[in-house]
Amino acid sequence: MLKRSLLKPGLKLRTVQFGLLKGVKLYLDFSNQTQGYLGLYETETFDACRKMVGRAAWMVDVGAGIGEMSLYFMKVHGAHTVFAFEPIAAQRARFADNLVANGWTAADVSLSPNFVGGGEGCTALDAIGLDLSKRGFVKIDVDGAEMDVLRSGATLLRDGAADFIVEVHSKELEDECIALFRANGYKVDIIPNAWWRLFIPEHRVIAHNRWITAVRP
Repeated sequence: MLKRSLLKPGLKLRTVQFGLLKGVKLYLDFSNQTQGYLGLYETETFDACRKMVGRAAWMVDVGAGIGEMSLYFMKVHGAHTVFAFEPIAAQRARFADNLVANGWTAADVSLSPNFVGGGEGCTALDAIGLDLSKRGFVKIDVDGAEMDVLRSGATLLRDGAADFIVEVHSKELEDECIALFRANGYKVDIIPNAWWRLFIPEHRVIAHNRWITAVRP
């Protein structure tokens, strides 16, 4: 009741107030995106993202959603540094609106409707045309297709200098992703959910939901 009285619901352009995305403008609806506005959504990942983004020259945003992480990367590194993939049309449309709200245009980012993976009609990580001579940052949030995405980037994993942050959606997938990264020489860490999520949960549909980072030494 307090939230509804202070933060009126409805989709409007709002400026993120705290956290990693502070100052980024996003179209948010307070009925279900208040944590994004307050900088509380996926706060656990912020330190890792700052470090990885800071040393990367390009980004692949797999499951880009409304584009918040892409916009953060562009805020740090400028235009033409992001390859974003988002199959859901409504999310891509919001991404495009958020680009304009932050002073960018559709021409400043590569935004594709394709799934990333090895299946028919998908774009493989290895087919994006990344400059493997430069360090990169790959964010993967695909609700269960993590391994398909990673397997499509065998050359990137083996020969590239990318750092990864992957949202995993089952313990089995988490173990598989960790094993694949370690087989390719990456240092892997699990980002635990914060203790205060007991009081400020993110209300995710999938029970096992947390992030792993994989860093190329």
